[in-house]
Amino acid sequence: EDTWYNRITRVKRWGKQTLWYQWKDSHTLIDKYWKEVDNDPRRRPWFQNAIENKDAGEVNWTEPYNFLTTKDPGITASVSWQVNGTTHVIAFDVLLIDISRFTTAQYISKSGKSIVLTEEGLMLGLPRDETPGSTIGLKGSVLSPVVAVGSPPLVKAVQNWKKMTKGTQVPFQFKTDRKNWWGEFRSFLLGNRTFWIEVVVPASDFLGGVKRQRNFIIFITFGALVLTIVIAIFLAQSYSLPLEKLAEQSNRIRNLDLRSNQQINSRFVEVNQLANAQKRMLFALQSFARYVPVEVVRELLRQGEVARIGGRTESLTVVFTDIRGFTTIAERMPPEELTEHMAEYFDGVLEILHKGKATVDKFMGDAICAFWGAPKHDPNHIENAVNAVLDCREKLETSNLDWEKRGLPPLPTCFGLD
Repeated sequence: EDTWYNRITRVKRWGKQTLWYQWKDSHTLIDKYWKEVDNDPRRRPWFQNAIENKDAGEVNWTEPYNFLTTKDPGITASVSWQVNGTTHVIAFDVLLIDISRFTTAQYISKSGKSIVLTEEGLMLGLPRDETPGSTIGLKGSVLSPVVAVGSPPLVKAVQNWKKMTKGTQVPFQFKTDRKNWWGEFRSFLLGNRTFWIEVVVPASDFLGGVKRQRNFIIFITFGALVLTIVIAIFLAQSYSLPLEKLAEQSNRIRNLDLRSNQQINSRFVEVNQLANAQKRMLFALQSFARYVPVEVVRELLRQGEVARIGGRTESLTVVFTDIRGFTTIAERMPPEELTEHMAEYFDGVLEILHKGKATVDKFMGDAICAFWGAPKHDPNHIENAVNAVLDCREKLETSNLDWEKRGLPPLPTCFGLD
């Protein structure tokens, strides 16, 4: 099963006593014990074969026999070599039931069978429709003949094989049970012994393969047609769906709806390039939108005033901001820290101005100029301007406290409304 045993035998020193080791794996010892076994390995056939052929240095196989330890039938392979004048022998046991497990696992065809034979035609491995160990075995010291499995095709094939010239390895045809069969024997050399693999297959299995092949071709043709249609639909969708999303997003960008940032992926490089270009354009517009109200640009486009030189008279409310002591603050801060500090300041103020319907006109150093009432007419421009300035002051009061906690200078701001 899943354990290993080492048996150490020293007849001259220990007599019949043998030392046993039981292992779970190469590092885990389960048990160590002594056991009396009347066995001198040097008298076993595998040892004597290896000693007799020590000059050849080849693997020697015994005749089938019952193993001393397991009492199961099998064959043993052994080889000898010398180191510093001392002869060493190593052997490996092969159970006949393991050979049967190999042959019974072979699927030749629906009714095909295979067995392993000795040169004398005795079975070492059973065919597929037999249970390993059911009939194979040793009767005394003799293997079972092929007739023991009760398979007429196998028996007939062996009879024909024995009539053929020794060493012939070509397919041949024979008839049994009113069926045509094909058989073939192939030899393989293991050390000093030759074994044979016998394969028999009914001719009907080959014809059945032709029918299956015909049905398979029909199925493949139909499947290819269906697959072609599916691929065509898939390719059409792979192209059309991303393009539809790009067109939809282009319409939103045209209407200056910059809130959406839909991820568009495609299997095609060209579509991905177009999507990435549109994505970069959207990011650029979103960046400008932080400083120019989108509603203002959208209103100019609606009124058609973007490309027309001229103007009109309106009543506006204008605000100018100024940070008190900004020059001193700027001189005391490193450029990088000042840039980050001012970016946070502008983000907060501009957000409130945009919400308050202001149009940001320009930036003058640390100052902001914005107005209400244009380009879109706003009858409540004074009220909206005052509310926006009050919101900015409230926001900056909170921000200044937070900046002081973070070790940054506050930015006290004056607002001038006109």
